[in-house]
Amino acid sequence: MASLNADILFKNGYDVYGLYTFTSPRPGDAGFAETLNDTIIGPHYRVANAGDIVPYFPPAPFFSHSKKRIILKTLMRNNQKIMVSLTS
Repeated sequence: MASLNADILFKNGYDVYGLYTFTSPRPGDAGFAETLNDTIIGPHYRVANAGDIVPYFPPAPFFSHSKKRIILKTLMRNNQKIMVSLTS
């Protein structure tokens, strides 16, 4: 929803200063993703949990994500859970 709202704001003449999405489905086609990448001013990240299936729907190549992905993964270290981020 955040990606779609950012696009609506831009189309109505507003500048969008940063966008963070959390485990969202693919919001549009490749053209939508490219336009969003070009119009967001400032940081633009999408965060997903490792193993979550939501970011893989709807299926590619008909739908696409925009910008840089950060994957969150829980690891066990010294009997304690820690959260790490992996970028791809």
